[in-house]
Amino acid sequence: MTVWRPSFYWMFCWRYLSPCAMVNILLASFYQLLTEGSSYPAWIAAKGSTDSMEWPHWCIVVAFFLILSSILWIPIVAVLRLCGIKVVEDSDPAWFPEAELREVHGIVPHEPTELERSIFCFNMDGTEGMCCPKYGLPEKSLEEEE
Repeated sequence: MTVWRPSFYWMFCWRYLSPCAMVNILLASFYQLLTEGSSYPAWIAAKGSTDSMEWPHWCIVVAFFLILSSILWIPIVAVLRLCGIKVVEDSDPAWFPEAELREVHGIVPHEPTELERSIFCFNMDGTEGMCCPKYGLPEKSLEEEE
């Protein structure tokens, strides 16, 4: 989308740092909600001021349900994919003017380094895999395949 390959910093942040930060924030929010509860400011007409009122328990249950319903599908789909079950069938890819854009902007294929391949867990053919070391014959480079 941006015509150039993102730097190592951005790829590291997108793949590792951001997901870890988001999980930590989510867990800290759940912990705070369970230990301290949740309240809202309510106007008390007799006193002429606002007081902090606790939400009813059913509101907290609904909040947990809404949060979990929006994020639980991520680990569920990941586990299903590891088991070999496809949740969504792959279809023909949409048309994209890749060749024309490469020609107009002078984009050349990036040959990933061994460090990038091991940190970001992708194969030479562009597929992603588990972050496990693979031993054996080295894969062919993109230029050798053509």
